[in-house]
Amino acid sequence: MPLIDWIYPRCDVQHEVLPSSDETVIIVSNHCKLHGPIAFHLKYQKKGTVSIWATQELCYWNEATRYMMRDFFGGVPRWSRPFYWLFAIILTPLMVLLFRGAEVIPVFRDQRLLTTFRKTQEQLDAGKTVVIFPESPTPRSRFVNEFNPGFSDVAALYYRRSGGKIVHFYPAYFAPSLSAIRLGQPIAYDPNVPNGDQRSTINTYLMQEIERLAATLPEHEVINF
Repeated sequence: MPLIDWIYPRCDVQHEVLPSSDETVIIVSNHCKLHGPIAFHLKYQKKGTVSIWATQELCYWNEATRYMMRDFFGGVPRWSRPFYWLFAIILTPLMVLLFRGAEVIPVFRDQRLLTTFRKTQEQLDAGKTVVIFPESPTPRSRFVNEFNPGFSDVAALYYRRSGGKIVHFYPAYFAPSLSAIRLGQPIAYDPNVPNGDQRSTINTYLMQEIERLAATLPEHEVINF
């Protein structure tokens, strides 16, 4: 994707801890609107080694336009909405082709959520790193919003279906204005802890680590959610 590569000509990626070659890795990052998914797809590792969770609306022609109007352009003045509708219609083919070409894992919010988890398991089994952007619209701090809590349940499902493999969640912070990705210390799924308790522990740890990673960077523009 030459145009996207031009927008993101470089990205400074730094790990506090490098994952081992046999480690099952899920990266959990702030979203930064479209910047986060694009940067991780193109700049984190060699292309083809990373699979990204992406809202299912951007993977389908008949849903992408309405999604962009709601989530990208929802705050525009009423008088300008027809222009943004036209822009969203023009943008739809590019978005759908981009997200399908990136081999994303569509994220469903209904009974099809198990499809998201199944596809995640397939990608982890193939040795890929999975990247999740679980922020909700609810603010938490300057650097990160509150997480939608259910994403970490994929580790319990993967543990059962893989015969006992442990998922390690790595926190990550992306600052587009600095072209910088920082990855912190991981937290591992623990099959001995009740799922509800562990969900809260993992979410809280990852959000705090993202805030810490962000604070280590020079002053920069923050793009929320």
